[in-house]
Amino acid sequence: MYKLLLISIIGLASCASSTVVTEKPDAIDIEGSYNVHITITEPVPYCGGAAPTEEMLNRTNPVSGNFVLVHVETGEKTIVTSESGILRLQLNVGNYILKETFKDVSFEQFMNDIPQSGRSIKPGTEDCYKKWWSTNLSEFEILPDSPRLYLQCSLYRACYTGNNPCDIYTGPYPPSAPPRDN
Repeated sequence: MYKLLLISIIGLASCASSTVVTEKPDAIDIEGSYNVHITITEPVPYCGGAAPTEEMLNRTNPVSGNFVLVHVETGEKTIVTSESGILRLQLNVGNYILKETFKDVSFEQFMNDIPQSGRSIKPGTEDCYKKWWSTNLSEFEILPDSPRLYLQCSLYRACYTGNNPCDIYTGPYPPSAPPRDN
């Protein structure tokens, strides 16, 4: 029980957008040879002017793409691909970090790779960029007798600045819709 609690704490403490679930979520197929099941989603930000519905505020899309998986003790890096927002991995015992591939560079290179801000975008501070660069999508540990680990991760996405949490949009916002006559 202690080890299971430790795994949960490590996963939850690593990133506010990552959670560890110790029991199989309802919609997950548990067949196959893997000990880690990671679901990666991205919110669909609501950027309209009219009052959104609850459904509009809670939309997400699965994320397909490449991610870097780092075995902390050995430093070994592996590129893992999510085709439908799901990674099923059979991992050895150890501590792992999962991060976006664009963060697997030096901080100087990361800063050079960030698109230049436009007219309506105020660049963030270097401290903010450094924090963003150093944040991992998830951190977790595999123990010898670990049960299958289910991680649910969410990437950052905002209106007008995309995946960049540091830049600030300073341009006009869409007008609110006029009230409806009922």
